Amino acid sequence: MRLARALPALPARQKQVPRLNYVEQQRPRDIGAQLQVTASRVCQVLRRAIDTLRATVISV
Repeated sequence: MRLARALPALPARQKQVPRLNYVEQQRPRDIGAQLQVTASRVCQVLRRAIDTLRATVISV
């Protein structure tokens, strides 16, 4: 439940990238092409989203 409350607080891009990666099972290269960024940037955004969610869920 804490995760469900933490998700809406993320910036738009940090919500979109994990959804595309985990829910729609797209590869970083494909996500990057869709968002017009590099696959490396997609990985960075994904890592930041995970770190932010982890910190938020642990602190609650």
